[in-house]
Amino acid sequence: FILANIATFFEEIREYLYFNLDGFPELINCFEYYLEKPKSQDADHMMRMSFTKFDKSSNSESNIDAIQKLVRLMANLLTFDKIGIDFVAKYPEKYKFMIRSIAIIIKNKSVKKDSELLTASLSFLANSMFYEK
Repeated sequence: FILANIATFFEEIREYLYFNLDGFPELINCFEYYLEKPKSQDADHMMRMSFTKFDKSSNSESNIDAIQKLVRLMANLLTFDKIGIDFVAKYPEKYKFMIRSIAIIIKNKSVKKDSELLTASLSFLANSMFYEK
């Protein structure tokens, strides 16, 4: 939460996280972890199964909260042009995975009630798709 807030206001922090710490792949790995991604080849099926699992789990609220914070942090990182351009060019598969994942999050009925997650998700889409050619 704090890191997402700091990244909102300090371009240097966004740049450091992305370029010096190679933070985006790790953030996406954390995002996938909280989705509890099953080992299936079909991405849409994986995501639907993931949300079904965490909707039923006892800690689904904390998972959704973690996902919201991760998506918000990634959306904030993507406000810096160098990061957005590099991310889309350097990690096209992760970019596509995130776009599909965010689209599924937005469609999920239980998540629609969480305005913070929806706002973060829409911000991620707007910020990341700006760099798509």
